[in-house]
Amino acid sequence: MRSLSAPRPIPALLVLLTAGCGGESLAPVTLEEAYSLTHVANDPLPAVIQANEDVTIRVIAQVIRFGPKGAGSISETIEIVPHDNSDPAPPADVYYGMHWTEVGVSEIGGRIEIEFDCPSNANCAPGPHLIAWGDGPDLQAEWGPNLTGRDPLRYEAVPSTQ
Repeated sequence: MRSLSAPRPIPALLVLLTAGCGGESLAPVTLEEAYSLTHVANDPLPAVIQANEDVTIRVIAQVIRFGPKGAGSISETIEIVPHDNSDPAPPADVYYGMHWTEVGVSEIGGRIEIEFDCPSNANCAPGPHLIAWGDGPDLQAEWGPNLTGRDPLRYEAVPSTQ
């Protein structure tokens, strides 16, 4: 498994998507405002999202929010367990911005490419970081071409509180 390039502990979502693996098109689907991660590689949460020779990263909860004009955010609770017998850190709440674009709308479907916001002083992997597509009212996602982790990621629409 390739490891992620990240300037800080690796946010769990840094392991997402590549479309084209079936699923339903986003073309006529209205993108909901928020989606909650429910499964990683068919395992219910909490679940291991990535592991390498140094650490195992478990995602406990994650919500992706799609805002207007291609902006959005991701909030998650993750646990990073080191493999060097040191004490694991307690679960941490992480929040970061992202940008999204709907691309590839055609007779074979559409997808959403997601790029995580990268701090100006960081050496981040190029995007897209996640690629998602509609699956009924929900989303399926895979990691982008420069990231790795367990997938597919399954997100369920979060009902609006309006």
